[in-house]
Amino acid sequence: MYRLLLLLLVAFWCFGVMADAAEGPGVKKPLVVGLLPYLSPNLLIKTWGPLLDHLEQKLQRKILVKTAPDFKRFIVRTRKQRYDLVLTAPHFAALAHSQRRYTIIASFSATLYGDIVVAGSSRYLSLEDLRGKTLALPDYLAIVTLLGEKKFRQQKIITSETGSIRYNRSHNNALMSVIEGKADVAVVVGGLAKKIETAAARPGLFRYLGRTESSPHIMFLASNALPAAQRRQIAQALIGLNGTAAGRRFLARLGWGKLRYPDADDLEYIARFLPLLRQRLSP
Repeated sequence: MYRLLLLLLVAFWCFGVMADAAEGPGVKKPLVVGLLPYLSPNLLIKTWGPLLDHLEQKLQRKILVKTAPDFKRFIVRTRKQRYDLVLTAPHFAALAHSQRRYTIIASFSATLYGDIVVAGSSRYLSLEDLRGKTLALPDYLAIVTLLGEKKFRQQKIITSETGSIRYNRSHNNALMSVIEGKADVAVVVGGLAKKIETAAARPGLFRYLGRTESSPHIMFLASNALPAAQRRQIAQALIGLNGTAAGRRFLARLGWGKLRYPDADDLEYIARFLPLLRQRLSP
């Protein structure tokens, strides 16, 4: 997957160089959009293509898509302002905002949470049954991972003396750990396990034992290197997706609610994860 990602990034970089050379003076440079690498490169483009097409049309500006091989390098590239517009996780958005590199300009109205699931054939019936067991989580930097750890430590299901945590490359891999018996329970983004059951036509593949607290959802950042007027224009174009037929179809398929402007409560909540996030990012 990562080899394919690198090839795509090289292709996108070459496209950007050629586009800049071809446009000439007085023509807008492409808007560089950084996509959080929570999916494979092909799926990222497939998922976000309608939104990117909408932005290109509304802004009358070419879109250049980039990402990174993993969350940590995506955070580093965001800090270096490699992207003009960033689609990112809420706590990553809080970090970029705190570094004064980016402004949070939009987010999705739905909340983000983690489902706590065990295998359908498992003997575990409640969270209390999981005390001291093995917990499968996505990437150690993912917001669902932080929410899952918080839930399990608050209820003393996982402590420094009992139980263990297995981090995985993806939410799907965390679920597979449960199916394959490598972990007793998984915490993955809400709704994913149900989608997998539906796609596999295997109802009851997982049993649900609860959920984590909720967080603000995925956010959009605009680089502070852009003029304020451009940041406002991009924000308006994003929110405008709610008002088009194609945009409503895209948002319905995505299932994350409408696009909206962030509020003070969002910023206050996601800032709580900054100390732990900074600790995990430190060498």
